[in-house]
Amino acid sequence: MKRLPLATFLLASLGQASALTLQAACGWTVRQRCATVPHRASSQCCEDRAAGPFSDDFWAELTEQVGVEANRLGLEVESVSFQKGTLRILATGGVDDLQSLNQAISSFLDSEEDELESLPPFMLEVSSPGLSPSLSTDLDFISFKGFDVNVETSEAHKGKTNFSGTLVGRDDEFVTINNKGRLSKIPRGIVTLVQLPTAKTEPGDPLS
Repeated sequence: MKRLPLATFLLASLGQASALTLQAACGWTVRQRCATVPHRASSQCCEDRAAGPFSDDFWAELTEQVGVEANRLGLEVESVSFQKGTLRILATGGVDDLQSLNQAISSFLDSEEDELESLPPFMLEVSSPGLSPSLSTDLDFISFKGFDVNVETSEAHKGKTNFSGTLVGRDDEFVTINNKGRLSKIPRGIVTLVQLPTAKTEPGDPLS
């Protein structure tokens, strides 16, 4: 069963709040289906869920597993849902804990290959609402290396105060981005903001 080798961080829009999303490609897909998982492990699904290829028994097992793993990591799960080919898990917690939850659920899905082998690919997305889209710590700049960012400066650098490109890194002197093959080294002392671009939504997309 095919799987992309690395998990991917991206910014998502969840309601009116920004969310830091850990997204990893898995080997299956489903139709829209939704469930709410209480903060303590439970397999209870919401009553109004759309039909999909997952059996009720498997869906109950999946949501219970999410609750169990979240409890182990000290997370609180707000919801589990399937929307437009994406399995979304919304939970409170930091990046490291979200990554651990993502890995645990990915492993669970791998172990259920017989149940899922006939289905085409879908995306696994683990999100936490309210996390800042701005990068500030060294860990942020390491974690988001290779991702698109917007950079703002307090004064003009080479005639500009706004820059966009792929994050290369940050050291004591510069924030470096790659814009279509050209490296831009922006003096760290004038950088006021480095953030991930806000995800665009389309009509009909769920807000949460």
